[in-house]
Amino acid sequence: MFGSTPPVLEGYSDANWISDSDEIKSTSGYIFTLGGGVVSWKSSKKLA
Repeated sequence: MFGSTPPVLEGYSDANWISDSDEIKSTSGYIFTLGGGVVSWKSSKKLA
């Protein structure tokens, strides 16, 4: 249940690119929130 103000949709993303020669994958992800609650997120490793 939301208050009298409209809920705010926010999105964040981040990535961790390969910095170690022994690591072969990078990690990236995102998250979306609406009114402070998570509505969608994903985190995954990608091939370099």
